[in-house]
Parts: sequence; structure tokens; C-alpha cells
Amino acid sequence: MAQDPVEEQKPQIPVVSEDESYKTMLVNITHPIAKDYTMELVTVGGYKMDTRAAADMRQMLEDARAEGLDPIICSAYRSVDRQITLFNNQVKKQQGYGHDYDTAFEKAKTVVAYPGTSEHQTGLAVDITDVYYPIKDSSLENTETFKWLKEHCTEYGFILRF
Repeated sequence: MAQDPVEEQKPQIPVVSEDESYKTMLVNITHPIAKDYTMELVTVGGYKMDTRAAADMRQMLEDARAEGLDPIICSAYRSVDRQITLFNNQVKKQQGYGHDYDTAFEKAKTVVAYPGTSEHQTGLAVDITDVYYPIKDSSLENTETFKWLKEHCTEYGFILRF
């Protein structure tokens, strides 16, 4: 019997044990991080991240460097206090553009994750760029580092989000 073509297009979500449920955690504006969520943090590339993903991150960066690339972490774990600061700064910036507070607040949510809704608060999200290309914009996609990460990140248990 042929499989339904619509069913074939659905993303396959891996089945993981309860101990590994963090691997499929969804955190965004409609799925805020649990208030009691905790993780153990370690330093990787000068930034804090969840220890459960650290070895894979180190290996991925090492393997990219072995290919002659220069990936660097430019952002990782953010505490709720840090996320609040980033968000409030963006609200003020939007107000500086002449928006009233309510409009500035809504516009800020399109630029910076509202506190409690940032993947960075999980300790699992890491922003990576190239040492010679520190700007995070769409032209980063043209670098060899980005192309390598896009091709290989899933081998280490990571996904490319932006």
C-alpha cells in the first residue's frame, strides 16, 4: 500500500527517552520554558551551555576546524535576567524610534525573544559565526563555515534555526 504523500512530508520527530527529552524541547513565544527548568552549565568557547550538549558542540567545532574553518560561538546561554535586559533595551530602542510603549513592546518581540520564550534560556541554543565574519546577518550564509555547519550540524545532534 502506498504511503499518503502528505504524511511523507511531515517532519520526523525522533523518539527519545525521558532522560533525553531535552533534545526535542520546543521553546518559543507559544511554548515558554518551564519556570522550574534547570540545567547544569559548562563553558564551551568562552560561553556557557548545557553540559548535556557540550561534548557534541566541542566535537563539532573541532571537526569544523580540522576542515580548515574558523567557527566561533558568539552567543549561548542567557539567564532570564539577561533576557529581560535585552528585551527592555529593545523596547527603549523602539521608543527611541518614536513608538509609544505598547507599540515599542510589540515591535521588540519581533526582534528579541520575550523573556521565558528564548531558546537561549535552555542552555542548548548557540549562535555560531566565523572568526573572520563576526556579523550575524543573511550574508553569513555565503561563508564556508556556515555551509559546513548547515551540512553537518545534525550529525552532532544540532539543528540550524536561523
